[in-house]
Amino acid sequence: MAATVVKVATKVAVGVGAVYVTVDQGVWGTNSQAVKAVDKVRSSVLPAANDYVKSIPSLNDINNSVLRTWNSGVKMTFSMVSNAPSKAGEYSKKAYDSSLSLIKEN
Repeated sequence: MAATVVKVATKVAVGVGAVYVTVDQGVWGTNSQAVKAVDKVRSSVLPAANDYVKSIPSLNDINNSVLRTWNSGVKMTFSMVSNAPSKAGEYSKKAYDSSLSLIKEN
């Protein structure tokens, strides 16, 4: 029972401490306070991560990539739908010819 109370108290303390530190640093404040907090974290805690942050594609690049991929998927789908009747005829002819050749062999 005591161990459970200690575990729960520790978890609550860690959560409260995390909230306190983020409020104290201005993460939950105005936009300018949040930007300052992020800059502070980048400069002091994550100096090695700056290279990785710079290599992350911009939101505009991601949006363009998603739109391009989506559009090519839509084009491919409608191309397949429009070609379905001719492909069905082509494949049924191949199946018919294969069946005839198998029957003639036996």
